[in-house]
Amino acid sequence: MNPIDPPIPSNRKTIVVTMAIVTLLAAIAFGTRPAYRLVRATRANRLAAEAEVAIQKQAWPEAQEKAQAAYHLDPTSANVTRVVARLYTIAGHPNAADFWRQLLQSGKATVEDRREFVRAGLRSGRSADVRDEAFHLGNDPAGQPDDVRLAAEFCLLTGDRTNALRFSRALMKLDAGPVSELILAKALLVSGEAAAQSQARAALQRLASGTNSIALDAEVVLARSGLVSDEAMPALIEKISTHPDRRLPHRLLAEELRLRIRPQDRAATVSSFVNEVSGNALTNRIEVARWLNRQREFARTTNLIVAPEAITNRDAFLVRVDALAGLADWKQARAELETENAPIEPVLREVYLARTARELNRTPEAEAHWRRAQLELGAHPEALMYVADYAERVGETDEARKAYDRLASLPEYSDQAYAGLIRIAENNGGTRTLREIMRDLSARRPDDAAPLNDFAYLNLLLNERLDSSKATAQKLYEEKPNVLAFRTTLALAHLRLNEIPEARSMYDGMDLDWSQIKPGWQAVHAAVVAATGQTNLARTLVRQIPAERLKPEEKLLIQPWL
Repeated sequence: MNPIDPPIPSNRKTIVVTMAIVTLLAAIAFGTRPAYRLVRATRANRLAAEAEVAIQKQAWPEAQEKAQAAYHLDPTSANVTRVVARLYTIAGHPNAADFWRQLLQSGKATVEDRREFVRAGLRSGRSADVRDEAFHLGNDPAGQPDDVRLAAEFCLLTGDRTNALRFSRALMKLDAGPVSELILAKALLVSGEAAAQSQARAALQRLASGTNSIALDAEVVLARSGLVSDEAMPALIEKISTHPDRRLPHRLLAEELRLRIRPQDRAATVSSFVNEVSGNALTNRIEVARWLNRQREFARTTNLIVAPEAITNRDAFLVRVDALAGLADWKQARAELETENAPIEPVLREVYLARTARELNRTPEAEAHWRRAQLELGAHPEALMYVADYAERVGETDEARKAYDRLASLPEYSDQAYAGLIRIAENNGGTRTLREIMRDLSARRPDDAAPLNDFAYLNLLLNERLDSSKATAQKLYEEKPNVLAFRTTLALAHLRLNEIPEARSMYDGMDLDWSQIKPGWQAVHAAVVAATGQTNLARTLVRQIPAERLKPEEKLLIQPWL
């Protein structure tokens, strides 16, 4: 059973900026009279400056109050927008990137503001929104090391291996040194080439030989690289555990590595570590408890953070409820969720109570909690995204679909929402449901070839709208004849219309290992081969296809040869 997973912890940093700051997004309109505007702008800039001072002093309530007042007075001021963006960034709020973007659009952004925009997008999982700015910075002819470094790190975090290597090498030319060497080593490591990985390992071992912070970073990269033998790992674990700059995450990594290389000592290793940290401050124990939950050591979490203590802290409460779910102790989880003044948002409380009710076979009660949760969600996109993902993971597909449907209308969340709807339809909804999703998606994105092709393919599978789907497939194939997805759809169109030679021609000149191709595409290919009279070859091809991964209509294509 999947435990109840808490959302991203709110105390990752040592500050708390309340959600009231979200009201800044709906700031009142700026005044119309010139003199009035000048007075408001002057006061707004003064408040923004005071908010900056409060930020420096870490006086967060004061900073928030002054920033909010400044934004209400003049939401067009670059100084005001900058301080609001900074507060959102410090709070780890996903809307931080929106304020940095607003500042960029004002034409008054500094280079550092542009960098903060990229960083904010990466932190909030909105890399697609900031990709262009990251590349503009990295490709700037002036070639500032900080900008090239940020572009390289962006590509590493987003899995763009080719550009990660390109920017890393450019960085080495601009600013050779340990930091740049480490970034290049990371890029070489993920390149997928044996020679590059060997070069990366040598660089990382050299960087790890010191005692500075770069050495610690190199040790961590090495430990996670898979390039260190079990024989050499104990020495690396010791270096990470005893490095003068180590922090709790390094210690957790070291313990995880110990469990990996000495699984037979698991109980003693975990017990010793938990005993060592049991007297630590609550914030540290919460981090350890999350680690224990990842190791599925749920009982140790409930001992490390007991109920009376958990009720005083949101993150402690959530990590403990997560552990109770991992133990399938649904009665205790329910009791603690129903505790008066439980430190949890109403919507999460309803979602988790719905889960416990479902596990306790109290279906009407579970449905009531889900109804209240959906009402509580309103139009808050971050909460919708969390609940949609959570509901999908625990098998509440109807509730997940409701949340994804609402998210699909929000441009910045539509990609994630449609991806979720497609996953649900693939697993539970049937071909017609999936076809309707693709119809909506292709209408929203008429210039995106992928949903257009998928919509045509699903129409053809259902043996409907044959002529229009064939026209779409023909157009996409003519634009990109080397894309197998487009060839497959057009082949299916010809097959449905009994144009067998044309269907077979879609595979001319293609030398593919069909066992590595998507099962549905294999089925179309096998059906085309069979239609040409090559029944023995068709049977051989069909035997390679994992039939359990086919849609019903794909399975029908090859039914005679199964």
